[in-house]
Amino acid sequence: AWSTDGCYLASLTATAATCVCNHLTEFALMYEESERSTLCSSQSTFEVASFYGLGAVYFVILFLTTVQLLRIFAAQRGIGKARLVVFVHVLMFLSCCFRVILLFARAVPVGSSFSVSQWRLSLLAIIIAIPFTLMFIAFTLLIAFWAAIFHYSMELRKTPLQHVAPFLISLNVFVTLTVTALCVSFSVVNSRSSQETISRIIEGFLAGLSLLTALGYFFY
Repeated sequence: AWSTDGCYLASLTATAATCVCNHLTEFALMYEESERSTLCSSQSTFEVASFYGLGAVYFVILFLTTVQLLRIFAAQRGIGKARLVVFVHVLMFLSCCFRVILLFARAVPVGSSFSVSQWRLSLLAIIIAIPFTLMFIAFTLLIAFWAAIFHYSMELRKTPLQHVAPFLISLNVFVTLTVTALCVSFSVVNSRSSQETISRIIEGFLAGLSLLTALGYFFY
């Protein structure tokens, strides 16, 4: 029986496929043509339009974030007392940059050199992980700041963030290291079944964190 263990698809174009394996044996490349080509074509068109649309949305957010940063610098003549606001906007700016690149690249046809199918899995994993961790840091920072004001507004010995700084730093370090480890594991393993398992773990982990962050944002 044929097995994909120890091998993975390195690149794919309209005319060639490159596979990488860590062992020697007899190799074969199997191609299966879908019987529902029309449906696949329509789905592919919808997916491409979706990626371009989402990329455009993040590009608008990127533009608005840039404008807001310039307004802050113009009003404060530098960072001044608006350090928290500036830091959050910088995190959102960087996150949007990565997501715009990823979404537009995802919409590019497979045969193009800019398509994500030509990227190394390690690079793709990093570009997926970075914007999520940056956005998570930004939103947890805002939630922690609001929560500290709500719970510690009468205690003047410390600033609001100083009350929650240990928890905030520990949480973000844990999330950043976990997401990075999962994405690196996905890019290192060669077994397709292992990649699918890690992919489901990543999706579940990110979805759970996003839900908890949204609930905290909504509550405070």
